[in-house]
Amino acid sequence: MVEATLGNAPYRIHHSWIDENTLHLKLITLDTPGGDYGLGAYIGNGETGNRQLRVMPFVQRTACQNSIMFSRGSFVHKHYRVSKAFLRGAVQDKLGHAFEVASDRLDQLVDAVMVGIPRVEEVVKRLCKEKGYSQPMHDRILMGMEGSATVFGVINGLTFAAQQLPIEQRIDAETLAGSLLEDRRWITRR
Repeated sequence: MVEATLGNAPYRIHHSWIDENTLHLKLITLDTPGGDYGLGAYIGNGETGNRQLRVMPFVQRTACQNSIMFSRGSFVHKHYRVSKAFLRGAVQDKLGHAFEVASDRLDQLVDAVMVGIPRVEEVVKRLCKEKGYSQPMHDRILMGMEGSATVFGVINGLTFAAQQLPIEQRIDAETLAGSLLEDRRWITRR
């Protein structure tokens, strides 16, 4: 299925998680020109009603392996009473779409480096309060920002901090980062 979508393009599996109830699989192309980012497709599923089948685009910063996942452009489907053939075909079709969307989102990420945020610490504090993140999560976000008071810095900080979370919470935080990138108004509002 992957080869049918990517052809001979090199890829790798990154941060996969499989247990009796869940599947989390990230397929990433090996670097964009310049090598700073990888483009990817995430496939997730839950068997106990905890998650729906989904295929989501993501961008990964290769230096730190932070992943930013995007709900816009993703495929989400309840897999109750559908055939395996339908699911296989849908996932294969949506894999290709996810890589295309990830390419578009990479441009947004690169642009986010130039969008400064005055009082960025207040933005992180508000984010943590609204999402119920702990003080250690707050501190990891600030550390992961690498001193960058920009939209990119907040996104990078959140995805850095997400790497310390359990898998379900990590996926949610990485998806939140993608939502914040796609709609910067929340981050940049005063």
